Amino acid sequence: MEQRRRVGAYGVSWDGDGRVLLVRESPWADFPGAWRLPGGALAHAEHPEAGVARGFAEEAGLAVAVTGLVAAVADVTSLPEEGVSLHTDRIVFTVAPTGALHGEVGGGEVGGGEDGVHGEAGSCVARPVRRSARTATAPPTWRAG
Repeated sequence: MEQRRRVGAYGVSWDGDGRVLLVRESPWADFPGAWRLPGGALAHAEHPEAGVARGFAEEAGLAVAVTGLVAAVADVTSLPEEGVSLHTDRIVFTVAPTGALHGEVGGGEVGGGEDGVHGEAGSCVARPVRRSARTATAPPTWRAG
């Protein structure tokens, strides 16, 4: 079996109500419709912090600054139909928004939502989800403060 390695960087961004920002996979992704943290595979020689910032810009329309390290995890998945054993390293950071980006991201408009950030980006939709069972009393505030 061929051995492949992939390194990815992801970010966790909470709003004031304890909700985490997730993005939704497009219909053409490996897991269509799945919700996940913004981020993804690093380009050759790309620093992980730069990769997570690029992921937030491309997928959620947000400029972010890395504020901490949450975890570094690894797994190995066998893909027998492809004859591949895939070793994936994931670096997860906490991030803070520094500004909303407007314009085309992922094939659609981003930044046009009522809160200035969430909205449809082609087939990739950024949505807040609850970290706990608390009820939100205000819309998400993923804006530069």
